Amino acid sequence: MDIIKKILKNEKKMIKKEMKAFGQRIIELRKYLKASQIEFANTLGVSHSFISSIESGKNKPGYTFFKNLYLQYHVNPEYLFEGRGDMILKSKKENAPEKKDYGEFNDRIHEMLYYIENVPLVKLSVLQFFTTFLFDNKTHIEIDMQKHRESQRKKRDGET
Repeated sequence: MDIIKKILKNEKKMIKKEMKAFGQRIIELRKYLKASQIEFANTLGVSHSFISSIESGKNKPGYTFFKNLYLQYHVNPEYLFEGRGDMILKSKKENAPEKKDYGEFNDRIHEMLYYIENVPLVKLSVLQFFTTFLFDNKTHIEIDMQKHRESQRKKRDGET
């Protein structure tokens, strides 16, 4: 149990560092756009104090913020989260590889996977949540996995 606490503590430190770097990139973007915090906030539908807290690394913006940032300015997520690539995207990537179908949650799952694969902050946040979830629900997960393995075995062996 101590190791999990150490992992989570270390992840929190890494997330804080990432949030500060992310805030600096938001400042760079806003300056590139020659916008004050108030002007920038108004175009994104948020308060200037929210922008200020993001820029200082104290607030984690959510999905709507990123969606509006992309729709308003076509900002490159890789630039925002990792500081790599062009700040503003020129066009959407074409010829993307075929994606697996996840049913009713397909679009959200593909979006989540994209950010997990390309954004360290998202990857760490999902890992932190997943680690906590596994720890808190270990018994239920083990029971579900046992049932799944048993049903797979029955299918394979032709049992009913």
